[in-house]
Amino acid sequence: TEIYTLSLHDALPISTIGLPAIQPPDGDGGVAAGGDDEPVLDLDNIEISGKIEAPGLTVHGSVSTKAATVAGPWRMARAQILAGAKAPSGGPPDAVAWNGEGMKIEGTLDASRLDASGQVRLVDAQVLCLVFREVKIRSSRIALVLDRLDCRGSAFCDGDSHLTGGLHAIGIRAGATLYLGSGMAEAPAEGTADDKKHAVDLRRARITGELKCTEGFQATGACNLAGAHVGGRVSLPGATLQPVGDSDGQVVFTADGAQLDGDLSLEENFTCRGRISLLNTRIGGGLTVKQNERGGHCALVAEGLSVSRDVTLDLAGTVDLSGASITGELALNLNRLDGEDSGAAADLSTITADVLTLDGRPTKGFLDLTRASVNLFCDCPQDWPEGSRIVLEGLEYRDIATNDGDRKNHESNRLQWLKAGTQWSRGSEGQYEKVGFTPQPYQQLAAYYRNSGDDNQARRVLHEMYSRRNKSLHNWHEPVIKIWNTAQNVFVGYGYSPERAFGWLFAFAVIAAGLFAWVGKVHTGPVREIIMSLGLVLPGTGYTQIDPWKATGTASHLIAALLVLWGLVLGATVIAALARVIKQ
Repeated sequence: TEIYTLSLHDALPISTIGLPAIQPPDGDGGVAAGGDDEPVLDLDNIEISGKIEAPGLTVHGSVSTKAATVAGPWRMARAQILAGAKAPSGGPPDAVAWNGEGMKIEGTLDASRLDASGQVRLVDAQVLCLVFREVKIRSSRIALVLDRLDCRGSAFCDGDSHLTGGLHAIGIRAGATLYLGSGMAEAPAEGTADDKKHAVDLRRARITGELKCTEGFQATGACNLAGAHVGGRVSLPGATLQPVGDSDGQVVFTADGAQLDGDLSLEENFTCRGRISLLNTRIGGGLTVKQNERGGHCALVAEGLSVSRDVTLDLAGTVDLSGASITGELALNLNRLDGEDSGAAADLSTITADVLTLDGRPTKGFLDLTRASVNLFCDCPQDWPEGSRIVLEGLEYRDIATNDGDRKNHESNRLQWLKAGTQWSRGSEGQYEKVGFTPQPYQQLAAYYRNSGDDNQARRVLHEMYSRRNKSLHNWHEPVIKIWNTAQNVFVGYGYSPERAFGWLFAFAVIAAGLFAWVGKVHTGPVREIIMSLGLVLPGTGYTQIDPWKATGTASHLIAALLVLWGLVLGATVIAALARVIKQ
């Protein structure tokens, strides 16, 4: 039987209904009676005490089931709702194919393999379980609208579904898992500017279970979980996320301000081109982002991120984790990062983590560790030769290790690492300034060596720190300070090489004894001459107190005066250096 229009608007309660194909009498896709705005199948406010069975239903026009109530399941697998058939031109591009706003279905709504030309709207609907598997919905505006839908079980928008116009499910509630399958979601071509950015919009969603797709899922436009709460794992293995158009700066995945109680996993052949935004996101599990080699430039922006377990990042682009708090390990592959010359390729400023493991260095841009705080810092120090763009100012750690196993050259490599990392400092507005020297990274490494019982290496690091500081001074600005520092370095190694003072003292005494014996013709024996020369060099003694030098002539008096002067300088530098060491 061919039915032109079926209207059960405000019908009395019906126990069970079965629907045949509904189409115009001639079957040629002609114009439905009553105008373009009227539904061909009108079930508004209908009450069904049983179930609806409509497998293979074909409607050449629109369907309206607003506020319909069904006590059992609603099954319409393989249905076709072709709203475009309502007009000779194929229908308006933004037609609503199925309007099910406010429906209440006590059983499962099964629309598997639905083929709809036009928008499907189930806003404020209530269902036990939603099954939209292998569906194909085409609309110039949003394809599938599930805003505030209340699904007490799982929601399946999975399989090889194609949503040309995307999925819009703001405030959706799912009592179990939301499945996205291996299909495709594409942002709409028409609508508001915000609508045209989103392929999957799950803002403020409440999902008790997991949110997951299977390998092959493709989204053109943003996948938005901002403000959402997901009780389980969010997993997009093998997904391909790309922006609308050719702009790499667009957001392709965001969970700003979201609460994810499980893991967030973007890996297993995951491909991304665009920006991943996790601003102030709280993750109760771990975070993994591993971008496929075929992916384009990907920027991870995660300021204020909080993660309760480990974080593993391997992507081609930039990473911003400033202010992030990570309870476990942060493992970051730097080799594929590529930022701007004057900007950060990896911004880890002010992060806190238990373990920070770094591999390699960025192709271009800075590694910023300004005021980062970790318990264990692990990297390859030889990856940072002189001239590398790394900022270590304020980095704090309790333990430090190398992940290349090269313990033999660890100390020298660390000094080179410090030299590279103390030349730059982070200025205002994220800009980097070449300051030439910052002392804190040296003090931090020396503190680590002291705490581990290696005082010799600690002194070596601090000696290098003062040498670098003295070299950074400009002769024409601070000549006296530079000369004084040079004297401290020469005589006593800034207090960290006390053996130098004894060496100089002995050298002065031997040289003085030889000079006096040659110039003053004083011969009292080598031992006595050295002891008497020490009396001149040691601070607090005067050459007038040494009787044998009194009658040796003017030349000897001049040599003795110079020895006393050098002795005073030596003593002053030793006292100053010891005072600094004791203070530290």
